[in-house]
Amino acid sequence: MNLKAKKVILMTGICVLALGSYSLSSFADTTTETNTTQEQPPKDPGIMGKITGVDGRTITVVLADAPSNDGTTPPEKPDENSTPPETTDATATPPEKPANDGTASDNGEKPEMAFNGETKTYTIPTSATITKGMERESATVSDLSADSVIRITLDGDTVTEVNIM
Repeated sequence: MNLKAKKVILMTGICVLALGSYSLSSFADTTTETNTTQEQPPKDPGIMGKITGVDGRTITVVLADAPSNDGTTPPEKPDENSTPPETTDATATPPEKPANDGTASDNGEKPEMAFNGETKTYTIPTSATITKGMERESATVSDLSADSVIRITLDGDTVTEVNIM
């Protein structure tokens, strides 16, 4: 072989090696990225209760019962590779919604929260966040009053957030 052919073969080999190593490093980067994503643990729902007394930054609360699941277990999430069940009748009507689905009583009122009678006293530090409503509007200790239903979030034994429901 002449010198020119050897140079062409050598340059082709270098290009192939360069492109191959670039693809491998790019593949390694994407593999690393997908393996480093982790599921976050579910957020603690906090402690639900009703305020029975307020003294400055100290509140006494009667605790709410933990919600139950009626002894039934929630349906498992279907496998990603499974196919959904086939329906036999495309014109079938969906099942009817129960008259009282558990979200409200028959007269339109919200269901009552059950309290277990256990009382606890919490001191709210100045660093704790106090909010009210579903929009979590800013609130202060003066917004806390007897008979207010609240959710308390703790970090160990320290109150970190109080949400007035």
